[in-house]
Amino acid sequence: MLNVLALNHCQVSGLSYSQYAYYDSSMTIACTNNIFRRCSFTWYQVEDTPGYYSFTLYLQNNLLSKGAVYFSHNDGGTAWTVRDNLFDSDVLSNSSTYALTASHNGYRAGLSTLGGTGNQSGLTMDFVSGPAANWYGVLGDYYYPASGSSPSLACLIDADNVRTPASVGLYHFTTVAAVNSKETTSNLDIGFHYVGVGTDNQPKDTDGDGWPDYFEDRNGNGNQDPGESNWQISENGTTGVPGLQVFSPLD
Repeated sequence: MLNVLALNHCQVSGLSYSQYAYYDSSMTIACTNNIFRRCSFTWYQVEDTPGYYSFTLYLQNNLLSKGAVYFSHNDGGTAWTVRDNLFDSDVLSNSSTYALTASHNGYRAGLSTLGGTGNQSGLTMDFVSGPAANWYGVLGDYYYPASGSSPSLACLIDADNVRTPASVGLYHFTTVAAVNSKETTSNLDIGFHYVGVGTDNQPKDTDGDGWPDYFEDRNGNGNQDPGESNWQISENGTTGVPGLQVFSPLD
């Protein structure tokens, strides 16, 4: 019996996934900041049918590239939240009888929206490649152009004027292929985010202690919280300079 399935900062290809609940377990599915390439998703629930139960669905800042996505939200007992995602799927279908809590999503040209406010539709998928080739996760083919108006993907930058990057754990991430680029305190970009990099094309390490900013700030809100080290001040006295190097003496 599955109670919670959470998927964050992942890249998944070729997955076929159908979700419906057979147990009344208050099931929650939460996917935040993932790339789903050529995947097929069916989210399905019915009301007042023996053996079927409602579940909570939360999709935030994902890229759904190619493949198919089907929504069938037919039980008002739980909310399905679909926000700040970029839909570049071949098929996007919504046969729900209850409205999705949807807003600030992006849609490629030819796809119908899921409703809600703040959407960007009719988009051209003018992705650009990433800034580095020597670290997995930095190089990618799904960055946005730094500027441009709709239908360019650049219009997704700062497009959610309600949420902040810190509120969804993306303070140290970016959608733009540029060094020293991080979301920080701007309006939230729609879609998938890569970790921000420094001038060395490695994950940004502001205090130079050898630990990337996103790693020290585990919840991605830009603050030092209990159990986290300070990403702005090095405990090794190396703030602003390269991290410490450790040498072992020869035997």
